[in-house]
Amino acid sequence: MHGTAGKTFDRVSMTWIDNAEFQRITADREERAFQRRSCQGQLAAPMAVIKDIEPYRSPVTGEYVGGKRQKRADLDRHGCVDAAELPRTTDGKFRNRKFAEKRGLTHLLKEDAK
Repeated sequence: MHGTAGKTFDRVSMTWIDNAEFQRITADREERAFQRRSCQGQLAAPMAVIKDIEPYRSPVTGEYVGGKRQKRADLDRHGCVDAAELPRTTDGKFRNRKFAEKRGLTHLLKEDAK
């Protein structure tokens, strides 16, 4: 496999390569193969399972809605939107001083609260 002028034939790239470069490339390939073998069967990132929504009856039709896909279809079919997707107009702050004081949330009052 060794050429006569200080070169080695690389069967992967099908070219003649300098001996030093060939040794570097071979070592790199072996390292990558070792890493693949040592990580085999392991996940690159942990899998997360997101819980589906609790079943409920549609407020429009009374039909059973048992998952996110059905919920989206029910909302689209009747021209509705999910309240959780509506923009927040108060930025998480309260407007009603009495409500906030009763619940100990005065630190969340808007500056112009009554």
